[in-house]
Amino acid sequence: SGGDDNFLIVWSVPEGQIVQRIPGHKNTLCDSCFLNMSGYQLPPLVTASIKGEVNIWLPDNGLTGFMHYSILGIESMPVVPPGVIRYVVMEVGRNREKQRSDGYEGDAIDFESTGGIRLSCSIWDTNEVVRVQLFEFRPKVSLKLLGEFKTTHGRLIVGGQAEGIQKKFHFMTPEEEHLSDGGESSMTTIRMKILFERMEHNANLKVTVEEGKNMKMLEGNRFVTPRIVVKTQRGQEYGTPPVMSSKTPHFNVDMYFGIGPGTSELHVAAQMINKIESTCEEFGTCSLKMDKLLSKVCSQQEPLSNWYVVRSNDEDRKSCGSVRLQFAWTEASKEYSKKYLQFGSPLSAVRADEPSIYAPKRSLRLFGRTMWKGACRWCHQTASHHDSQGRCVSEDPWIPTTINCLSVSSDGALAAWGTEKGQISIVATDTGDQLALWKAHYHHVYSLSFSPDDKSLLSSGLDIHPSMSAEEAATLSPEEIELLPRKSSVLRWDLEGWLKTRMKAR
Repeated sequence: SGGDDNFLIVWSVPEGQIVQRIPGHKNTLCDSCFLNMSGYQLPPLVTASIKGEVNIWLPDNGLTGFMHYSILGIESMPVVPPGVIRYVVMEVGRNREKQRSDGYEGDAIDFESTGGIRLSCSIWDTNEVVRVQLFEFRPKVSLKLLGEFKTTHGRLIVGGQAEGIQKKFHFMTPEEEHLSDGGESSMTTIRMKILFERMEHNANLKVTVEEGKNMKMLEGNRFVTPRIVVKTQRGQEYGTPPVMSSKTPHFNVDMYFGIGPGTSELHVAAQMINKIESTCEEFGTCSLKMDKLLSKVCSQQEPLSNWYVVRSNDEDRKSCGSVRLQFAWTEASKEYSKKYLQFGSPLSAVRADEPSIYAPKRSLRLFGRTMWKGACRWCHQTASHHDSQGRCVSEDPWIPTTINCLSVSSDGALAAWGTEKGQISIVATDTGDQLALWKAHYHHVYSLSFSPDDKSLLSSGLDIHPSMSAEEAATLSPEEIELLPRKSSVLRWDLEGWLKTRMKAR
C-alpha cells in the first residue's frame, strides 16, 4: 500500500502487521502490485507515483559482490560498403550502468589497443540482465540494431564464465537468429573478459548528498555546473545530476552502498560538466576513512549530517567548496530475507532520450567572468526557461504527467500504466525498454487490466461524447472542450502479434 506520505508499506495479511516501510517515491504513490517473475522466492513489487515515476522493487538478498566486464573486440561482422559506422552499447539492468564505444568502420573492431570497454557494477540481484548491443549507422540513412548478446549475472557465474578468462559469445539478431558475415560458419562473435569478485556483505550505508556551498573552480574563481560523485570501491560509484551554474547547488540524492571487510574509505569528488564540449573535469576531492565514519554513524540514533570540504588535486590542496552529506547505517539482510531493497529501479523513462542541457550559442566574458549568455542552441530559449539542472523544458503534450493506474502481465514480463492525458505506456520489466506509447483515450485513463493469456489489454477512460468527431473537437478551445458531455469508454487492445514484434525489435 502507499499514500500521501510517499511510503510504500508491505503488510503481512494473516497478522495484520507491517513487515516493512520503504521510502518509495518523492511524490504520492497512486498504485502498486506484485510482479510474478521467475527466479525470486519473494515476488518483486511495481509502484507508480502521481508524478510519472514507476519503480520496481527487488527482494533484499544482500550484496553478492562485483562484476567487472571488459569488451576486447568483435569479429566477423557483416560486410558493408565504406562509410558505414558500427558502435557497441553495453548495459546492465534497467540502464543502471551503461558504456558506449566510439564508431568504427570495417568488419571487425579491436578494443584491446585502447584497454577495452570496461564496466564494473555491484550485484544486488543475480537475475539482473546484462546485454551488449551492436548498432550500425549509415549517415543520412538509418540507425539499425544488428544484434545483441544478452544474459544475466547469475548465468555467467554458474556457467564458469566469470573467472577473468577471455571468452567468446555470439550475437543474436532481432529475428532470434545468429548474426554472421554472410558465410556459412562465420558467426559474429564478441570477445570479453568477465571477472566476478565475491564480497562479504556486513552492512548497508545510505549516503544522501544534500547540497553544496561555495562550489567554484580556482582558476578565475568562476562558478561551475557541478555534480558530486561518491565511491567506495570499484563497482560502487554513483553520481548526482548536474546543477546548472550554481554556487550553492541543491542535490538531495540518495545513494546506497554495501559495506564489507574490503571497504576501507569513502571517496567524494566534485566534478564540472561542460555539455558543449562533452567533458567532465574533477576539480575537488575529499576522502573519509570508513572505520572512523562508521563509528560516528553507529554511535548516533539519528542519521549523521555534516559538511565536508572538497579540495583541489594540486599540491596546495585549496578549498573548492563544501558538500553536505548525511549518513545512515543498517545491518545487512540475510540471504532470502522477507524484505525488499531500500532503493528501487526505474521503469519509466529508462530508454527516453536525455533532454538537452542549456548551451548558449553566444556568451560575453569579461575579466574571466561570464557577463552575458545568449539563447540555447537546442531549444532557442534563455537560461530562465531551463530547470535547476539546466535541462531544456519541453512543452510536448506527449510527455506523461500524472499516472492514474498501473497493471502487470500474468508472466511478469510487461508493465503498463495510464496517465491523465489518455496515454498508455507498456514496458519490458527486465530491461525497462518502452515497447509502446499511444493515445488511448481523450482524457484520464482510469484503469488497466491484462487478460489472463496476456494477449489483450483492457482500458477504461474518459472520452468525448460520440456525437462529436475528433475533427470537430479540434476546432474548440480547451475551455469549450471541458464543458462537453463525457462518457467513460472501455476499450480492448489486441496485443498478440504486434507486441511480440515490438519485443523482438526493442
